[in-house]
Amino acid sequence: MHLFLGSKLKSLSVTVKHAAFRDINRHPEVLAALLHTVLRMGIRLTTLELCIATPHTEGISRAAATIIRQMELEIYSGREVPLPNGTVAHLAKLHSLQGACISLEADASFEVLEGPVFPSVQFLHIAMDSLEEFSCRRLILDSASERLVQVGLTLRTEPRRETVRLFLEDLAKKPTAPQM
Repeated sequence: MHLFLGSKLKSLSVTVKHAAFRDINRHPEVLAALLHTVLRMGIRLTTLELCIATPHTEGISRAAATIIRQMELEIYSGREVPLPNGTVAHLAKLHSLQGACISLEADASFEVLEGPVFPSVQFLHIAMDSLEEFSCRRLILDSASERLVQVGLTLRTEPRRETVRLFLEDLAKKPTAPQM
């Protein structure tokens, strides 16, 4: 792999498929090292997109969490990279964030999120285990953005019909519902 990074880099998009590395067990280390290099170089990203088609994302998740917490991102996309609760909470508070595709860790919970969440997003996609966990649904339902026009969910388990109905009813009550 060859990569050129410069101090003026604002957007980093990484797509990895299993066939991209000869030693499939090493590619999480390589990607984590890339993200740590971005930090060491003092690069200030506004966009970070991670499309990682692999079940081995723990090291990548930790590296992504470190970089996210040190940036004022405008766009984050990491649908296959589960983020720790604290990192998701950090993203939820960023006024600079205009769009996000976030994957929650298994058993994620957000009982204490004070103030407005996702105050400036135009689109928000969240991958989560279950729609049954109310604190995870709150990430979308409590979005304070008046510009939110697109909401997406990826569920790892099939939800109960009643839960989906209640979620959609609550979503329809949001002031931005007519523009979605």
